[in-house]
Amino acid sequence: MTAVLGRCVRLAAAGMVLAAGLAACSGESFEPGETVYTGIIVVPPEQRCDGCTGVDVQAQLLELTQNQPPRIVKCVNTNERAIYDTSGPNTCPDISNGTLPPGDGQQTVIVVAVVNERGAQIGGLVSTRLGSVTSTDFNGTTHIACKAGVFLTTGTAPFNDPGCIVQASCPSGLANCFPTVQANDLDDAHINTLEEAGEMLEAQVDFTEPDGVDRASCAVIVCTQAGAVAATEACLQAQLAG
Repeated sequence: MTAVLGRCVRLAAAGMVLAAGLAACSGESFEPGETVYTGIIVVPPEQRCDGCTGVDVQAQLLELTQNQPPRIVKCVNTNERAIYDTSGPNTCPDISNGTLPPGDGQQTVIVVAVVNERGAQIGGLVSTRLGSVTSTDFNGTTHIACKAGVFLTTGTAPFNDPGCIVQASCPSGLANCFPTVQANDLDDAHINTLEEAGEMLEAQVDFTEPDGVDRASCAVIVCTQAGAVAATEACLQAQLAG
């Protein structure tokens, strides 16, 4: 894996030793066989994320579904060290069901935290096996890729097509249009490619508003061909400016 700022190595099929270590770090309990995501929410500097904090904020675990909005699986609060831990108590039982699909197959999800009063978010895509404990930190770079993942699964129409078009199918000749994909098509290789592109744009993005990353996320989709190829700086800058 290339070096992406703020990103931890994904820890698939982690054993009880790892689970115990993460539990000690986060203060939550882990059940054997439970699918758990944990890590740190790292907010951008104040000038690029006004009023933002990763401390004591709500983080949502979301299941991505092709051509549908993400489904809320569970909500948890971060602690005083900005650590999210999805093994903690569900704080939004009225809008979630608390479960991911059964089995031990590969699953791509997102975890996203609301980090200011305006609804700004910081999160990321995670691809791992169900039933494992996965540690991944999130920051501005991962959030640009995260929103790109939402666009690629849900489509961009609900977001007013902010610089790209993602929909169920694309007519021939429609520029910057990409068909939606299934969540698990966004595997580690695709996520890494999206994040590497996002890293080149992060310093130019204002994360203060919920839609602040949308144009950058579209630029990442276009210039990586939906995560299939490495982006170039020239392409990203042209797309962001356009």
